[in-house]
Amino acid sequence: DLFSGAARKVGTGASYTIPAKYYGHQVYAIVTASGSELNSYVGGAFSEPDTVGSGTFAVQPTPTISGRPRVGSRLTAHHGTWSPSSGVSYTYRWYEQIGSAAPSPIPGATHATLTLTKAELGDPISVEVTAHREHYTPATADSLATDAVVK
Repeated sequence: DLFSGAARKVGTGASYTIPAKYYGHQVYAIVTASGSELNSYVGGAFSEPDTVGSGTFAVQPTPTISGRPRVGSRLTAHHGTWSPSSGVSYTYRWYEQIGSAAPSPIPGATHATLTLTKAELGDPISVEVTAHREHYTPATADSLATDAVVK
């Protein structure tokens, strides 16, 4: 294991991306120099230890909604393309835009699909998608709103 207490070379160069599975572990860098310009000197320096933080997500494109915004119709949320993509789960929260107020959560609307009712009539609908993965900070992205819901 990379963090068993023994030093282990895992990369060379000016940077190294630490895998998320090492979240919470302490790491440090060793910088070494050698070569003929240094008259065969071999030496090094250690960095201060630091703890590996949680990973972060990137999303492109943003989530989208398919379906017709009509009472009785079903809308479907498409979560977009998240990076990383493996081992990710998603949660959904649907919102309606009532007048000029901030979007309001639709009670109980927490699945990838939403069947529209008379309660949403006249209001644009949007969805908030949150990505979850072990050792990653959850991240949220919002869709654009649909047109107003019609009869």
